[in-house]
Amino acid sequence: MEIFDSVVLACKTLKEKSLENIVVCDVSKVASIAKYFVFATSKSNVHGRSTAAYVADILAQNDVEVLEREGIEQSDWVVVDCYDFLVHIMTRDVRERYNLDKLWGDGKNIRKFETIEKDLAEKAKKAEKKSLAQQKTDTKKAEKKQKKEEKTTKKQEKETTKKQEKETKKETKKPAVSSDKKKQKSQKPKKEKKPVKPVADKKESK
Repeated sequence: MEIFDSVVLACKTLKEKSLENIVVCDVSKVASIAKYFVFATSKSNVHGRSTAAYVADILAQNDVEVLEREGIEQSDWVVVDCYDFLVHIMTRDVRERYNLDKLWGDGKNIRKFETIEKDLAEKAKKAEKKSLAQQKTDTKKAEKKQKKEEKTTKKQEKETTKKQEKETKKETKKPAVSSDKKKQKSQKPKKEKKPVKPVADKKESK
């Protein structure tokens, strides 16, 4: 799973657990400890603690490396460390007090998860539209190919039929010998051979 996909999964899990004001901050250019920070507000200490454990479990089930969870006992600020990104779950008071959104975000590198979701949905729609368009194109190509093959087959069949008709006509043009003529021919008497006269011996005649 790509890093940003893991971040989105974490945000979806936070949303599922009813956390508020979920934002993603790209800190890849300003921090060395992670590429993204996720900030979310919990309704209470218990809510934050249970959500942190749930997020860690869901990420681990999806083969995302979870290093540790910090602040579990204190629970008004819990951090789930996933190496490439950190998930900060804070109560409203703590979040307003430390104001990490403004500390790490300059307005360009921070986005609300709602906006990210809309963008992802839009991308998914475009991808689906593109896929459907490609399917239509492939279908048209297949139909065109099939029609071409059918046309070729019909042409070949037509040529074969013409050839057969031509050969049939040739056979029809040949003069047919009637059966009567054949019988007459067979019944014609054979010519008798004339007897050969004996040639007298010249010596005897003398």
